[in-house]
Amino acid sequence: MNTRAACLTIAVCLHTAPTADAELVTLRSTGEHIEGAVGRFDEQTLVLLTPTDDEAPPDERPIAWTDVRSIDPIPAPTSKLAIARQRGDDVWRANKRLERGDVAGALRLLDPHTDELIGRSGAVSAAWAEGVLACRLWLGDWPGATAAWVALLASGGADVSVPWLGYDDQSGVVTHLPPLFTSASSAKAFESATELLTSRIAPDTRAGVLLALYLDAAASSAALDGGADSGVISRVDLIRTIGRDETVLFVSDIVAACAANPETRADARARLNALRERRPERWVEAWAGVAISRSLGMEDADDQRQLAVVEAIDIALRHESDAPVLAGIAWYDAARIARAAGDDRTARLLEAELNARFPDHPAARAGQPRDPEGTDS
Repeated sequence: MNTRAACLTIAVCLHTAPTADAELVTLRSTGEHIEGAVGRFDEQTLVLLTPTDDEAPPDERPIAWTDVRSIDPIPAPTSKLAIARQRGDDVWRANKRLERGDVAGALRLLDPHTDELIGRSGAVSAAWAEGVLACRLWLGDWPGATAAWVALLASGGADVSVPWLGYDDQSGVVTHLPPLFTSASSAKAFESATELLTSRIAPDTRAGVLLALYLDAAASSAALDGGADSGVISRVDLIRTIGRDETVLFVSDIVAACAANPETRADARARLNALRERRPERWVEAWAGVAISRSLGMEDADDQRQLAVVEAIDIALRHESDAPVLAGIAWYDAARIARAAGDDRTARLLEAELNARFPDHPAARAGQPRDPEGTDS
């Protein structure tokens, strides 16, 4: 039996997509032309069975669909192979459009593939999640951006190429996306955006734990607007589930600082204050400061609420340049806390500051994202 016939026989024995002859696949990354039989494929990867120099079994060559420039012969348009190849092509083209600033065009290519790719592991899902994350973040759609970030974690992708995302390589978080929602509607939008993620991500993984914490944060934010509060995952349970992950514990403290139980809030504030005293990175300081302010604003004592407003204004002024998203949240919280304390005049002044300094901030737009059709194309 010759080598090409052996490749085809193995492809059939693996119960994979049938092929009449060897395909010629051209890669985007290198321009390389690879000849081989289709061994198997899914929504992430094409595996070619490539001939060897002798009669040994063919080599398996996995190729991400986003790296497939062309397949010759062209598969039938309705075949599963063609659909998988088109999906990878759409994701690649979307990210190229995003590089040109065409957010609306990128989303038109990315959104149809949400059900197939969100919460899945693999290169195509990683590229899809990064593209959606960039689009949603640019539009000020925090719930959608946060869901895409969790999907990026679940995909196993960490090679983030968009510099302005605020992606922190060490922690794996997007510094513009703290677990601090600004309204019940944005919290509800996040819950809706993560329905598929919740069903697909294992709860005992890092992505699953962070998703659960952000859902707790959404429930706590909804409670600020009169919604239902949620329980908070204990630090002991977090460590037992995924080990001691300082970033996850930090996120847990932010969520706990806004919990319904006063003792839980006080303990979390103490840990966040201790963290700030160690002079962490500025985004960590900003996240902790906004959480402490929001937490103090939940207390009954007037002096604590006044301190909450002062804390929020301090964070807003000190982080206006390096963390504008957090600064906007701080102005929003300062106004909300002042109004809840009955000081409408101060609240109006603080809202005016938010609108003047950050007119495009989601908090200034009542949580409404920008219209993607209004972006440059």
